[in-house]
Amino acid sequence: EQYKRVHPQQQLIAWQTFLQMALDSSIPLQDVPSAAQFLVDSGELLYFGIRVPALRDLVVLDCQWLPRLFASIISLKSTFVREGVFD
Repeated sequence: EQYKRVHPQQQLIAWQTFLQMALDSSIPLQDVPSAAQFLVDSGELLYFGIRVPALRDLVVLDCQWLPRLFASIISLKSTFVREGVFD
């Protein structure tokens, strides 16, 4: 929450940044993955970890940002999306 207040426009952070924030908050290194999972389960952030290797280095701070991003892409009046399928 503190990071969100200081950086309100930033929707994504690197896992390393999240890790450092956790360590700075006195969370032991071995507990950081569990703390991240707790925040995911609580709806505070999105982190895909090892489940999605391409996204394992990113933490989404605003859980509604990603669905809004997808919705804005899909709802564009453009020719690259036709009947829900990307051309």
